[in-house]
Amino acid sequence: TGTVTAQEFHSEFVSASITYTSGSHKFGDTSDDIQSMTGSLNISGSLGVNDGNVHVVDKMIVGSGSGFNFSGDNNPFTVAATGNNVGFQVLNQTGTQLMQFRQVSNNAGELNLFSAGSTKVRFSSNGSDESYINTGTNVGIGTNNPGANLHLYTNTSANTTLKIEADTNNQRADITLDGRTTSDQSFSEIVALNNGDSVGAIAFNRDGANDAGNITFTTQVASGAMTERMRITSTGNVGIGTNNPSDELEVHGATAAIKIRSTGTSA
Repeated sequence: TGTVTAQEFHSEFVSASITYTSGSHKFGDTSDDIQSMTGSLNISGSLGVNDGNVHVVDKMIVGSGSGFNFSGDNNPFTVAATGNNVGFQVLNQTGTQLMQFRQVSNNAGELNLFSAGSTKVRFSSNGSDESYINTGTNVGIGTNNPGANLHLYTNTSANTTLKIEADTNNQRADITLDGRTTSDQSFSEIVALNNGDSVGAIAFNRDGANDAGNITFTTQVASGAMTERMRITSTGNVGIGTNNPSDELEVHGATAAIKIRSTGTSA
């Protein structure tokens, strides 16, 4: 029992060990003091770094049941990448990737989520890289129980809105519907529901050839069924009450008529 002060301290035997009993232990006096070791450092308890940095050259492995606890909100955990494709990752017990965050360019990062070693989710801030979700299941925004490929949900007193915006002059904001069929049937459709009950639809249908199509407009009366009301054929004919108009405008009905009424106001 006592105090040992030395510039260097060696344990000469392979099986030798040094035991530090309760109390405080100090290594070095100035910031340029370097303590080096080869092998493993096993800690039962806590390791605290009150000031300065922990520098890991190769890798740091945190085993099952362990973790990091960082307090404060001023970037308490920082990974400094030294180049592209450098960052950190989370592995499962067999070494398979679960998550990866890395630098992909000088000013851009990338987050990848994996399943069975394949990338399923990628978010990249690099302008030349794609971001995607490829889990094979539905994606929900505002809901944890999505009922479609992409499900937007709002449970507050506000409208649920999907906004598509082009902020460059002379550029459009587009919606593209790309279906597949080789027979004369609907390949794309926009359906309106009221609390889950369909009340109207606009359908795009194949019309005799894969590159020809017509558009149908459908509505539903109370307690009725969805019924086609108007059709625009692939040749441009418009039919109201008929699905096969032979003229530019054809109206069918029990008392078919087109009414043009003057409001009494001059144009």
